Amino acid sequence: MSFNQLPTATRHPDSFGGLLSAMASVFSNSMWRTGRW
Repeated sequence: MSFNQLPTATRHPDSFGGLLSAMASVFSNSMWRTGRW
C-alpha cells in the first residue's frame, strides 16, 4: 500500500489519537450491547 492510498485522517499528527478514540468507541458500544458495560 502506498502512502497516497491511506485515508486522509492518517496523514494528520493526531491520527493515532483519532484511531484510539474510534476503537474505544466501538469497544464501548460492543460492551454496552452485551450488557457487560
